[in-house]
Amino acid sequence: MKAKILTTVSVIALMGPVMALAETTKTQVELNSEAATSGHIKEDAKEAWKDMKKDASNAYDEIKATLIGDENMPFVINSSRTANGMIGHPVHNEKHESVAKVTDIILDKSGKAMMVIVADGAFIGTGKKAAFDYGAITRIDKDGDVIMPLTEENINNAATFSYNRDESSDEVRIIPDNGYSVQKLLDGYLVNQKMKT
Repeated sequence: MKAKILTTVSVIALMGPVMALAETTKTQVELNSEAATSGHIKEDAKEAWKDMKKDASNAYDEIKATLIGDENMPFVINSSRTANGMIGHPVHNEKHESVAKVTDIILDKSGKAMMVIVADGAFIGTGKKAAFDYGAITRIDKDGDVIMPLTEENINNAATFSYNRDESSDEVRIIPDNGYSVQKLLDGYLVNQKMKT
């Protein structure tokens, strides 16, 4: 299913340049037809443009049908693989030792995960918070538990994480200026430009 979705996204991404080329071709045809003295060339160019649009639309529909299949097929997201599904779950190392708990994920402006925030402690997740690059996650199991090459010593030696930018120091790693906390986003409300929820 994942391969199907990635293939579909790739094909759809490739359709953009085709449409851009078609738009360029349309502009060139219109310019050429306006320069011509005969009205027939302009009509032929319009017909050719309509045919190209129809062919591109048909090609898109055929590719979509081939790769995705039935349009009404339900699309199911495994919630354990979402940020919301990961937050609150344990972090295990490759030895299957529970070393921390995911407390947050930090996204950049484009929505790409940059950091995973974990907390250790006797009651896993209540102690020191530390930030690690999101790429350090080796996998997420079916229950949403995160697998990372961490030990309690790694967490103890890491800089303490803080959301307060005023606390920046060598011992404290703060949320980046372009960072967004998933936990805060999930606790927030969606508002419009008039600040209506």
